[in-house]
Amino acid sequence: MSSWRKNTLTRNERSLILRNGLVELIDRCVSSPLTLMLAPAGSGKTTALQQWRTMRPEHRVVNLSMGSAHADPVHFFRYWLEAMREQVPEFDTFSYNQLVADAALPASVVAESLLHSFESVAQPLIVVLDDFQYANGTLIEQVFDHLITRLPKNIHLLIVSRVQPGFALGKLQLESSLAVIDREDLDFHVDDLRALASMMLGHDLQDHEINYLMGVTEGWIAGVRFALLAQEHHPQPSDATAFDGRHPGIIDYFAQVVLRDLPDDERDLLLAVSIVDRFSAPLCQAMTGRSDAARIIESLISRELFIQPLGDKPGWYRFHGLFQEFLRNRLLTDAPEMLPKLHRCAAQWLCDEGEYEAALQHAHHCHDDAWFTSLLEQCCDRWSKKGDFPSVLRWLVDFPEEQLLRNTDLGFPLIAALILSRKFNQARYYLDLFQETPRDDASGRLVDDSNGPFLEVMLQLFQQETHFRLSADRAALMDAVSHRDMRAFSLAILAYHHYLRAEFSSALGYAQRAKDILAQLGYEYLESYADLILVQCDRHAGRMLQSMQLAQNAFFRHDKNDRYSPAWVNAATAIAVVRYEQNMLGEAQRLCEELVPLVSASCATEIITAAYLTLVRVLHIGGYAGRAQRLMLHLERVLQLGVYDRFMGQLAHESMRQAFITDATSTTTTSATAVNRVAEHYQLDRRLARGGWDHPLGYDESWERYGLATALWLRACDELNEASQLLGKLAVVLRRDRVMARLVVVEANQAVLLSLQGRQPQAIEWLRRIIEEHGVECVNRTVFDEAPGLSELMVIGLRQGVIRVPTIYISMFADLLEEQEPAVVQAAETIAVPTATVLTQRETEILTLLRQGLSNQAISDRTGVALSTIKWHLKNIFAKLGVSSRAEAIVLDEL
Repeated sequence: MSSWRKNTLTRNERSLILRNGLVELIDRCVSSPLTLMLAPAGSGKTTALQQWRTMRPEHRVVNLSMGSAHADPVHFFRYWLEAMREQVPEFDTFSYNQLVADAALPASVVAESLLHSFESVAQPLIVVLDDFQYANGTLIEQVFDHLITRLPKNIHLLIVSRVQPGFALGKLQLESSLAVIDREDLDFHVDDLRALASMMLGHDLQDHEINYLMGVTEGWIAGVRFALLAQEHHPQPSDATAFDGRHPGIIDYFAQVVLRDLPDDERDLLLAVSIVDRFSAPLCQAMTGRSDAARIIESLISRELFIQPLGDKPGWYRFHGLFQEFLRNRLLTDAPEMLPKLHRCAAQWLCDEGEYEAALQHAHHCHDDAWFTSLLEQCCDRWSKKGDFPSVLRWLVDFPEEQLLRNTDLGFPLIAALILSRKFNQARYYLDLFQETPRDDASGRLVDDSNGPFLEVMLQLFQQETHFRLSADRAALMDAVSHRDMRAFSLAILAYHHYLRAEFSSALGYAQRAKDILAQLGYEYLESYADLILVQCDRHAGRMLQSMQLAQNAFFRHDKNDRYSPAWVNAATAIAVVRYEQNMLGEAQRLCEELVPLVSASCATEIITAAYLTLVRVLHIGGYAGRAQRLMLHLERVLQLGVYDRFMGQLAHESMRQAFITDATSTTTTSATAVNRVAEHYQLDRRLARGGWDHPLGYDESWERYGLATALWLRACDELNEASQLLGKLAVVLRRDRVMARLVVVEANQAVLLSLQGRQPQAIEWLRRIIEEHGVECVNRTVFDEAPGLSELMVIGLRQGVIRVPTIYISMFADLLEEQEPAVVQAAETIAVPTATVLTQRETEILTLLRQGLSNQAISDRTGVALSTIKWHLKNIFAKLGVSSRAEAIVLDEL
């Protein structure tokens, strides 16, 4: 896969000749672990590869074309991952994202992950890395140092570059495992030149002309084509020896043959747009003021003037590098006074189109500091609203401190971005400087005496996490924030604070108010953050149907409009958890595979942990324990960067859960081996000895998760009474603080322990009461997985008729309840819920639209049915399905 189809100097197929010898050379080389194709620009490297791929379709090839952005390891490895996953479905999960980069994983660990991923590919595979000279990041080179000597025998790398790679090749050379194709191999020979000349000119050149062109071009393909193009466009037949194929001659060709024959409007447009890396008709119109820019571009393309389409962006083009360099130099010589205006026009148009990085690059060349700062303020505001905090940091961290401290429209976004990206020390540095700066010297929209203390509270909350307590005076300060943007932020922070303390009612109120205001102000990322708090509050409070409906509505909204944005990442993570809990493991895995490469340090910690651990659990269920372990290792290193007891507790619990399953299914005689290793790693024995669960002050998620991990460990060690006592302590706090979803997990573990202690009737009755109190929807895949042995207990209860659940529930968890007998189904059918098969065609249509998140009015508009009739249909649908609300109907339809 490549981001655009990279062609040769012209698009005309008649300028290409088949070079069988070169194709055979590539054939021989790609049998080596590593092949280097090294040659200058214009040597025909990409053309040779295209011919080889066309003539050898049987090869399985993944093609990546590098650009300047791929010097960044995050961009490079994400691009590699996406290409591999698209063309090699069996490629194992490998993730190198901003989070992993911030954790500073050693190159050896990254290389090891790649090697594990390659081992999952059974068939021969050739990975082509074109224009590799751009991928010159230090970490990339270090990874290749570890990688190239340990590739599986069926994996072959073909690196195409203008320069020698920065990693060591000595060992491969000694082992004769390195093949090299250089410029001499790529250069035209006499027969190649003769064939190309015949194709392009329509007649044969004389021998002395062939010999002359070979001499002046030295077989350099770009030079040969320039010379032949000069002949092709010459008004009168002339001797080919009249062309000077050295570099000054090529410049003359551009000036005298290409530009000289162009109409003024076409020449002027070429020169003007040469300052941009890629262009479209609207951009050209904005830069030149010409309404006929599209017509001019079509005319230029018809002349085959070294303009190439971008395959992945219809209507966009780029220049061949040599031609663009010539045009830029010509513009600099002929009309340097036009450059600031052209850069400004390009910058404003790109900014309006959301191309903020490119806009700022051009604005920088305007040499107008005030206008550049104004545009930077706009970009930071839009980045902040979209949640693109890495871009804020990229442009502001190196900005002059004096200007940052005086300009709140730059200083505040920087501090907020640092806090949300967990760069707490840097945030503290700038916040201290900001608070020392007299407010009389400050300017911008956010000048307000309360905003500095607000950022202080924000920093302490995110830095201290569950250890933070918002005092009464600080709460009053947050409520007193006057600026509307800061007001909305303060509501979201108050919601998060109450959520952490399991004060779900207060958190819901603040989050809903924050969501409404943030939506009005256009802060789509923070609005999605408020959505996440709403979803989590309902979920933890045991309102599963409402939680699923909220998650689904948010996901549909972002999946339709801004897929892969930071807001989409929040919504998609929530829905991935919902899909997992509904036992839709394939869908959950697909979403998480998309999510993990996208998470960054600016994502909420809930998002990072949920995306990783959901994928980890689904992989482990699917039998991919090694992949799950590697992802957990990555997550642990990320979490170690801060004070994240809550999420380390989740990780410890999942590690213990997997270890428990491993030991339970192990055929070795040694018992509790894996669980003991996990217990030692997380020091569970010390926590138990200190009485860590004896005197809780309030609900703390890390306290609960470490408690569950310890209970599983005790159970594995056959300390059932002690495990039961610990679970009892957890249950008391969870019930007191109304953390109902987690209470179901703890009570399910208590039921399993009762069964293990020989009290099966009591265990089944305990499980029946759980379902009766909390609802069957709360006994989801999470509960089954976090209470090992629950599915077997459920099957017995169903068989005995003590437990009754809807038939659709049995279908949903068929893989867990597969031992059921006909009696189980019969017991379930006594309270079976009608399915959508009883609905009329119109009712089915309305239910489908309802599931898409449409309101009654929207359904009426879509179907052309009166609103009152829609309401009447919905009443019938609810009655037939045996539900009482939209949320229940949607969830039931999905099941």
